[in-house]
Amino acid sequence: MEDELFLTQNQAVFSAYRFALVNPRLQKAVPVSLLREPLPIENKMFFILNIDLSNDVIALSNGAEYSVDAHDHGALRKLSENDRIIMGFNSSDKFIATNLDYHKNYILIDTTTNSCVRVNPIR
Repeated sequence: MEDELFLTQNQAVFSAYRFALVNPRLQKAVPVSLLREPLPIENKMFFILNIDLSNDVIALSNGAEYSVDAHDHGALRKLSENDRIIMGFNSSDKFIATNLDYHKNYILIDTTTNSCVRVNPIR
């Protein structure tokens, strides 16, 4: 009940599910789909404030800015200001489930378009 869960891309081939819910303690993943937009949850769900397409940067309502992976520029064009965002972890590169603080690659999941972009925080 108290395990922390993380949302990531589903790496299963030929799966109908776009995302996976990962339990790092058990090192298990369950494929999931977002069927409806989530309710606002403090520190878990944000809104897009600004999209800078020329620099591939997204600014969120929590004040954070993220640089978008250059390979996701096409997906970035589908996102819009005021869309709801859920933070997830990028599993398309080396996903380190045992040390998530070390691995700083994230995905921003747009619950309006049910799509995601790979990002890194700008600091």
